[in-house]
Amino acid sequence: MTFADQLSRYSPADWATAVDILAPEIHPVDLDATRVWLAFFPLELHLALAGKSGADLAATERTLGLMGTWRLADQVDTSHTFLYGHRYWPQTKRAILAMAAEASFPAGLPEILTRIADHVSRTCAADRDQMLGIVIAGLMTFRQAGPDRFRSSAGTVQLPLSVQASSIRQVRRRRRLQQRQGLRGLVGGRKRFRMTFNENLPDATFQVIAGQDIASGAQSDKRDYRSTDQRCIPGEGPIPVECRAASCGTCWIGVLAGADRLSPIDPADEGKRLKVFGYPHPHTSTGAPIIRLACQARPDGDVTFVIPPWNGIIGKII
Repeated sequence: MTFADQLSRYSPADWATAVDILAPEIHPVDLDATRVWLAFFPLELHLALAGKSGADLAATERTLGLMGTWRLADQVDTSHTFLYGHRYWPQTKRAILAMAAEASFPAGLPEILTRIADHVSRTCAADRDQMLGIVIAGLMTFRQAGPDRFRSSAGTVQLPLSVQASSIRQVRRRRRLQQRQGLRGLVGGRKRFRMTFNENLPDATFQVIAGQDIASGAQSDKRDYRSTDQRCIPGEGPIPVECRAASCGTCWIGVLAGADRLSPIDPADEGKRLKVFGYPHPHTSTGAPIIRLACQARPDGDVTFVIPPWNGIIGKII
């Protein structure tokens, strides 16, 4: 049995159980980020579309309303750049390929993940808890992309050197730090908050006025995003939007920090629609949901989030 065959035996439920088992061992800098990443790339979607090609695949994509880049095979090195552990991606990729070349493998998925993380930890001379998140993402990428596509990627870190040099303490401090208000921070007597949508770019922020939802606040950012993401509407900011009424699911986001600073999910509206779209809804350790619709989430503080590279309506297969 090959390593790919072994991984194919694990169901989405097996992966969820493995992550739950390992969650206490994942460093807090990447715990929510790992759950966000897994929500962005559900194994159920991959399984539903596996084996389809040509007109059959195109018809299924239309049925599911898929837009953007959902295949992990097309983003082996780039899908997980928002994980702190991404800076250990070259070593992680090599460790996964090394295990794939072995004659036998641990029987359980948690044991496989732990063994790979131990290998990367020794290679990088860093604690294992920093490696578990990227190892989970890397192994799921191997599972969905397949050995050949996984092996053929460059396997390089996709971060500016200045970002790579940031310590865990610096990253967590930036996420906790709140923008000072003062008189200049007020708009019409109301506070405004900083939304960070890509921690790896110094100017990837925009302001949201108190009482405003994130998607509406993004309209203040008039930079060109359509050239890099065809789902974006010119003049609407970095978050893809269509309806602004929780009906399309285009504007879903994954919250890395500040989930508890967002308005609660309305179960009859946003909560119901998230289920229809099929977007998983993991929570922080305190119970705050980290997958939200930007058109419904209203912040009362600074928030750091990441925008998924695709959207669709896949509730029937999740």
